[in-house]
Amino acid sequence: MSASTLAPSPSPATDPSPTPGDGGASSAVTPDLLMVNDTSPAPPAAGDSPLTPEFSSSFLQEASGKGISGLFAWAAIFITCHQIYQYLRWYTNPAEQRWIVRILFIVPIYAFESWLSLLFFNDKHFYVYSNAVRDCYEGERKNMVTGLLFD
Repeated sequence: MSASTLAPSPSPATDPSPTPGDGGASSAVTPDLLMVNDTSPAPPAAGDSPLTPEFSSSFLQEASGKGISGLFAWAAIFITCHQIYQYLRWYTNPAEQRWIVRILFIVPIYAFESWLSLLFFNDKHFYVYSNAVRDCYEGERKNMVTGLLFD
């Protein structure tokens, strides 16, 4: 802390803090240092949006933003599903291709879940459940990648 943000402690003549010999008889105790410039953010007012400033963009709330994100999410889903179909159609190396198909399933699941999270951005109940599903699948995904590395 810099010296400019701290006020000096009260002088000993006006200090109502207990002295070592009085057994704590004085009830008023003042701190040694008082903060003068408190820069902590104020809590949001009752009508304020619960969104943080980086997520308060109007693009996330507009239909065009949701439509563009949906377009890219569905494009990723269709492309990846086509790749999965190709791997399963020419299933010549099952030991290796099984792990690759499992890893390819990461893209459609995360894309769809992320798009739904954006659609229901202000619904706190949906966000809690979608985060739980995402976290569980992330653990399984790490297991799949580790299994491929050790196989």
